[in-house]
Amino acid sequence: MATATILSSNSNDQLFDKGKAFWNNYLKGRPSAPDVFFQRLFNYHQSHGGKFGTVHDVGAGNGPYAHILRSKFQHVIISDIAKENVVLAEGRLGNDGFSYRAARVEESDDIAPGSVDMVFATNVMHFCDQPLAMSVIARQLRSGGTFACAAFGAAQFEDPRIQDVYTRINYSGGRALLAKADDPEKLEAVMARTQGKYNVAPLDGGLWLPRAQRIHLNMANGGITAPLPPEVQVHEPVYTGVDDVETFVQEDGWSFVTELEGVKEHVLSFPFAREDPHFGELWQEMEDLIGDDETSDRLTSYRTASMPAPAETQTATLNKFIEGWKGWTPDGFLASWSDDCAQVTLPFSSGVPPRTRAITEKLFPKLMSILTNFQLTVHNVIHDPAESKAVIYAITTADSPFGPYKNEHACFVWFDESGGSVNRIEEMFDGVFMKSFLPKLEAYIKGQEEA
Repeated sequence: MATATILSSNSNDQLFDKGKAFWNNYLKGRPSAPDVFFQRLFNYHQSHGGKFGTVHDVGAGNGPYAHILRSKFQHVIISDIAKENVVLAEGRLGNDGFSYRAARVEESDDIAPGSVDMVFATNVMHFCDQPLAMSVIARQLRSGGTFACAAFGAAQFEDPRIQDVYTRINYSGGRALLAKADDPEKLEAVMARTQGKYNVAPLDGGLWLPRAQRIHLNMANGGITAPLPPEVQVHEPVYTGVDDVETFVQEDGWSFVTELEGVKEHVLSFPFAREDPHFGELWQEMEDLIGDDETSDRLTSYRTASMPAPAETQTATLNKFIEGWKGWTPDGFLASWSDDCAQVTLPFSSGVPPRTRAITEKLFPKLMSILTNFQLTVHNVIHDPAESKAVIYAITTADSPFGPYKNEHACFVWFDESGGSVNRIEEMFDGVFMKSFLPKLEAYIKGQEEA
């Protein structure tokens, strides 16, 4: 067992240093992430050339998911800031393929650089110093390794009355934690990162490959229920990068039905409930609402992994579309288009007729011969699988016989029912640039035809 000494801590670090009784309830009260979550994660890792040697489960608590990781990896490192949690994990999991260390996510001097195939972080990254944690994680990963980060656990109740009480329990518990915190501002930032979308993990382009997947599950009703009281205003940076791909997915498999006792176990799996002097009266409201009935919940989740079909299929098509655009050859450019794909120039007020695939097949070889040394830089991609569409913001540059070419694009694409083809494209160009460029292009083409 490898152990790193914790030199200092404060109340924020001790939120989940709760002992065996708390973790026993945690294992009961936090419905586990479904198998599909892990299967897709493992598939993503394998499809990107990842090996299944060592996985580091950081901020693992008592290791509720370590046995699933061990089913695929030869070695699982279990780390947590609280030494007692690590001891509990070792007592429950043993030492066959497991090793243990007490350390923060930001501490890894005892782990050899480039020795870890995957870093797995669930329900912990919001506690971290974001830039430092990400640099430490990058240091220990092998080249091409996977960082899988997820936050899930807070339920969304189908009954709005129950959801209202649940939200107020969260807010009241948050106030209690802030009142006792050694560093309230730091804890406010922690809470803010779990509000709505999970806002963690800034990616330094010098350490991480572009187009990281940021997937938000089951957030149609407002996202994660956080304990940050509404009267507290926090100005936390947005950690999603311009090259990251955000996706919003409604996914089955995360819902569960439980009775009053199950709801209580769920609420008590969070560290704030037992700290809140008002919990008793709020819980009485919950008892009055539920009584002996069952209630349906859905876990709101953010995760970094691969996506389910058809979202996964759409993403492959989206990547094919971008690569075809970047490659700047007629066949590559059209490879992702359906036979009935239409390309529309925005704004609609421009009056440019839609182009069919057949028209584009004739037009683009000529355009590609004019625009040489073509470069595409994608700055942002937003993909909405539920609506079968995506938007790409990009800048293109090229050389031309009549001067440098530089254009900005907001490109909207729609996928067909299979997700395997793009069947509609709407594209907004840089109006200022196009106003001067189009007359030159038209004059050049006319001159070539007359020559």
